Amino acid sequence: MSLSAEKKRQIFNKRRLLQEVYKNWYEQIKFNLAPGEKNLEIGSGAGLIKKFINCTTSDIVKNEFIDRQEDACNLSFNDLSLDNIIGIDIFHHLNNPDNFFREAARVLRSIGRIVLIEPYISTVSFIARKLFHHEKISFKRLAKLGDNPEEANLASPTILFKKDWQNVNFKVIEIRYQDVLAYPLSGGFSKMKFAPNFLAPAILQLDKCLSKFGWLNKFFGFKMIIVLEKI
Repeated sequence: MSLSAEKKRQIFNKRRLLQEVYKNWYEQIKFNLAPGEKNLEIGSGAGLIKKFINCTTSDIVKNEFIDRQEDACNLSFNDLSLDNIIGIDIFHHLNNPDNFFREAARVLRSIGRIVLIEPYISTVSFIARKLFHHEKISFKRLAKLGDNPEEANLASPTILFKKDWQNVNFKVIEIRYQDVLAYPLSGGFSKMKFAPNFLAPAILQLDKCLSKFGWLNKFFGFKMIIVLEKI
């Protein structure tokens, strides 16, 4: 069951570790943005990005925390009007990824970028998500697994975004597996919280150390960052 934007904000404000995880993600996103101030976040949900990055927030369902209602596969923006498209945990909800890339290529200016943070299905995260997460995993289909906007396929980013991924309109700047410890222990926006707030600094420091080992990220990672640039 999907949480409301208001409920997500309430959970976010109570969980220090989750706040720090998102802060780290936004810092990574900001570092990888193309020059320019015309930024759009798709699937903004609770609109948390506003504290970190100057951008227009959007979602397929309007709520009080976002700027406008937008379908990522059918954007209302003019051609060549945006510098960056940002998304956290949104790509795996798309019913037609090809339409998203076509729309992104249309609205982004030259060398504009798509920067995404998405689920990564490693050996460990596969087991954990099967046990504790409600969203489905299928390696047989790229798109989401239903018509409801809240339906998803957690495996779709892992299937599609590889080092040799190619698209006629975009080139890969970076694809990196990450989030071995802090994100899963934060509990995300689920009912379960695995770490008390006072442990957040220690967990973050340990996670930072673990992230230096590529093989750990590959087999234990829960997230991936994808940076694509318009050709």
